[in-house]
Amino acid sequence: MSFVYPLLLSLCLALAAGSAAAESGASWLRAANPGALNPKISVIADFVGQSGTAGDPSQTEDGFHLREVEIGVQADIDPYARADFFIGGMNDAGAPPELEEGYFTLLSLPGGLQARGGKFRANFGRLNMVHPHELPQVDSPLALDAFLGEERLASTGFELSRIFAPFDLYTEVSYAFLRDLGAGTPPTDHTISVIDQNSGLPVELSLAGEAPTPAKRIRNFAHVSKVRFYKDLGETANVDLGISGALYEPKDEVDGTGVVLRDFDRKRLGAVDVTFRWKPLAQGVYRSFVWRTEGLYTDQSLGNVLNPIDGSLEAPAARVHRRGGYSYVEIQPAKRWRFGVRGDYVEDPLVRDAAIPHITRAVAPYATFTLTEFNRFRIQWTRKDRPGNEKENLGYLQWTVVLGPHGAHAF
Repeated sequence: MSFVYPLLLSLCLALAAGSAAAESGASWLRAANPGALNPKISVIADFVGQSGTAGDPSQTEDGFHLREVEIGVQADIDPYARADFFIGGMNDAGAPPELEEGYFTLLSLPGGLQARGGKFRANFGRLNMVHPHELPQVDSPLALDAFLGEERLASTGFELSRIFAPFDLYTEVSYAFLRDLGAGTPPTDHTISVIDQNSGLPVELSLAGEAPTPAKRIRNFAHVSKVRFYKDLGETANVDLGISGALYEPKDEVDGTGVVLRDFDRKRLGAVDVTFRWKPLAQGVYRSFVWRTEGLYTDQSLGNVLNPIDGSLEAPAARVHRRGGYSYVEIQPAKRWRFGVRGDYVEDPLVRDAAIPHITRAVAPYATFTLTEFNRFRIQWTRKDRPGNEKENLGYLQWTVVLGPHGAHAF
């Protein structure tokens, strides 16, 4: 970790230089056009209907739901910095609001660098930074939920990035230093057996697992990095390639004799994504084609799982290697219509024994009707083949509405 302290010192010096240069420019902008600094406020509502076939384990969630309401506040602080805040999590089940992202961006640091600081979704893979209502399908690819968690790789820290173009090849490099990798995969639940005092019979109870939290020290922070390449293939097509990596290896807590008091799960993640786009210049509004594929790999060192009641060993420590990915194609034959199909493959990262069935495959055709950029409808059918030859069929109807100027997501 010896490189961390010089890196922090360099960032502080760069921030100081950027702040000094920004001060004079900001006062000029406020005087010239006071309204230019008003924040852009938006509200996005994601309304989803879901229905499963008879016997489907997901049928308990059938019905219509206001899946999420997100409030976005975005503004330029001055000519050199920007602030973005997104509050989400609210739904018709009464979920409380939570800060999904809240970060500041310095746009013009020395050396062509940009910096983000705060809580944000890390630049990892292709869809980690995309909010749920902006996903290309109603639901998330299975591999993203399994490897990155429902909240994705989102944590507090800072990120440095730089864009350059060697040999006419658009290249973006980013590195993030984060407190952790977010919620990630949930901890293992426990099942305990107790004697019912009324019947005298044994009854099994399920207890939610709780992952131990390592000390907040620099050496226990996470690292996320990505290299992205972009190339135009003529006037109508382009290709995008990204290679990402993430590392989170908190140190065990030991006493003075070297005995391990608490051990923590460690995770390494890798991802490769490819996107091909075709959009003719003369019919760019009416015709387009997208093919996107992303593969993920995880290498986890999982600690012992102990029974919370008697301390007995429920699952021994294990090293787990799992793969997953998705691929989809989307065709736009008319101005407002898009049709696509997505295929999924994922190996469950929570299953420690590879001999236990742990592979899920799925296929999901869908159609999108975009009335305007603020009003969109989508239907989708998803067929899943779960471990143990268990089948699942789900139908979706999605209606997404945007109020106000919602800033664009990363291209």
